[in-house]
Amino acid sequence: VRDLFTAEPGCLLLECDYSAIEAVLVGYFAQSREYVRLAKLGVHAYLGSHMLGRPVELGWSDADLRAAFQALKRDHLLTNETAKRGIHGSNYGMTPFRMHQLYPQDFPHVADAQRLQSLYFEVCGAVRRWQVQTVALADRQAYLRNPFGYLHRFWHVYDWRKVNGEWVAQWGEDAKRALAFLAQSTAAAIIFEALLALAPHLLVGPALRLQVHDSLLVTCAEAQVAEVAAEMVA
Repeated sequence: VRDLFTAEPGCLLLECDYSAIEAVLVGYFAQSREYVRLAKLGVHAYLGSHMLGRPVELGWSDADLRAAFQALKRDHLLTNETAKRGIHGSNYGMTPFRMHQLYPQDFPHVADAQRLQSLYFEVCGAVRRWQVQTVALADRQAYLRNPFGYLHRFWHVYDWRKVNGEWVAQWGEDAKRALAFLAQSTAAAIIFEALLALAPHLLVGPALRLQVHDSLLVTCAEAQVAEVAAEMVA
């Protein structure tokens, strides 16, 4: 689909995106500096290193970690892609069965998805703790509010079932929505704020063409590319 979009003669398409914005925000809400750091450097490759039995050391410098993650992505692309799907799904409450349904090439059996998810929560335990706390808060309040004031209400956070004469809570329909809401709505708000700040600069010369997920696509004269890119990044 991207190939359908072309720039006007003498212009180029310039895309600026927020690298791993949702993963970074998951780390922010989980109050884990370690996870934020990994999200910025390559949390998929970090999990991939454990999948390969060659886990990297978090005591390494950012430069060394980044180099190790880039090498893993280059040499073990399929492992990295499997880790990426497992992390995105697990962060927002996807079950191993659902991961198997959606990505049978990565998870031929439910047990494969279960092993990966268990490994992920083992090496990134802050995410699991955040999930449990967030679902419980959404159930208790019947709403969540993000840092920008966006509010979402939830009505069916837990399913209650009687097991051996006792009522046991399981995540209901709204549990996954509660997990997705904070990171996704906050990412959207950050991008909206950027659009508002950039609007005066995009009205003359460069022009905004699309917002695609976590990226902004503009068209500008070839001679303006460096200037416009610097303005967008700033």
